[in-house]
Amino acid sequence: MEELTSGAFAKLCHISKKTLFLYDKLDLLKPIRIGENNYRYYTLEQADRLSTIKLLQELGSSLTEISNFFNLPTLENKAAFLATQHLKLQQKLHTINTMDKQLNFLIHRLHHFEKIGENTFFTETLTAPEYYFVTKMDPGFILNSLDYGIQYGVLFNDNSDSNKLTVFKQVASQNANYIKPIGNYLCVYKVLKNEEMTTSVLNVRKQMQAIAKLEGPLYQEDYCSTIAEIDNKVVIKFSCKLSN
Repeated sequence: MEELTSGAFAKLCHISKKTLFLYDKLDLLKPIRIGENNYRYYTLEQADRLSTIKLLQELGSSLTEISNFFNLPTLENKAAFLATQHLKLQQKLHTINTMDKQLNFLIHRLHHFEKIGENTFFTETLTAPEYYFVTKMDPGFILNSLDYGIQYGVLFNDNSDSNKLTVFKQVASQNANYIKPIGNYLCVYKVLKNEEMTTSVLNVRKQMQAIAKLEGPLYQEDYCSTIAEIDNKVVIKFSCKLSN
């Protein structure tokens, strides 16, 4: 059984000698022997245990928790601990996947707004329904991405209650109470002051109706405003379904 000095073992495992000494102090990984020269010696087989320590650390376990794990009395106890760590990892992966989708969503929006610009009407095909949760809010209510996520806005029907705003945010299908249907939409970007948000709706609808026959509500969606930062104004995407 080949023995390695603490320096050689630390280099092999891509950690510092200081970390290795800490593991020794906490009884996480003890040297197989200490020589007369006070050198600590390890074996290659101990790299597996160190690999487990590093894995659990990367998953967020403290050194105390890892020490307790190795001291668990049965394999069943150890399997239960690892199952808990696996669940935490799945939750982290879900969070990372959500963040990845959000970043791609915002990148696409920035590129598209840069390409199209404001006040230019364009058509867009929605190939899959979008699921929203809608609520009624009093005018003056402040919308923000912390409460509503990165895709939210207000929808306006011709018969909308003028005393209430119908606010939507995108959600998972099982949490939705409203569906934006697939189809072709007439769209336009506007850069507006906050006080123009509601007053612009009628004018935009008239402009769209002069271009094509429409059906359904007009969607007024906040469009990466906090990132674009255009003269303290808000980037809004208006869209309305084209009539078949």
